[in-house]
Amino acid sequence: MVESTEDRISELSDDILISIISRLPFVEAAATSFLSTHWRYLYTYTFGLNFPPFKAMIKHVGKERFPSTRGRIEAQQKRFPSYVNMINRVLDSHKGDEAKKFRVHMPCWPGANVDRWLQFAFSSKVEIIDIEMSRSWTNGARGIYSLGLVNLIKAAGAPALECLKQVSLSNVGVDDGELQLLLSSTPLLESLSIE
Repeated sequence: MVESTEDRISELSDDILISIISRLPFVEAAATSFLSTHWRYLYTYTFGLNFPPFKAMIKHVGKERFPSTRGRIEAQQKRFPSYVNMINRVLDSHKGDEAKKFRVHMPCWPGANVDRWLQFAFSSKVEIIDIEMSRSWTNGARGIYSLGLVNLIKAAGAPALECLKQVSLSNVGVDDGELQLLLSSTPLLESLSIE
């Protein structure tokens, strides 16, 4: 059997390559940019913005280096702005017309740009929004992120929400008026989860 060194995958159209890359977790999708100059920016067109959970990004901040829980949390809080900046940079460089999914799981700490991220999600006509603001990181404190959802929805406009099919918000504060506005602005909504 003769082995071929020919790169047939790169011969596929960019649309097909973007579709393949979009099915990967975000870190792996971005890593494809190192395969060749042709692949360099394809990940910026992906339609699945599935960011790795903050816990996964800082797993190297372990017990051996910081034996106390307080020391680990302080070290992780120092890394949190880098995580937020990474998401902001990705959104700033995203070139795709639409994103089908936006997912981010992180602690409920100051500095999160959730309002900005939702604006991006609405303007990209996402179908699935999954945002989890974990309270477990707050060491027993009541970690609820309060959204200005009414202002976000009004700024985005009704057409931006017409594609939304699933919304999952965990530890994100939404009042009755915001919930009513969200429901009335999303005709295709199939699943809503607010914890």
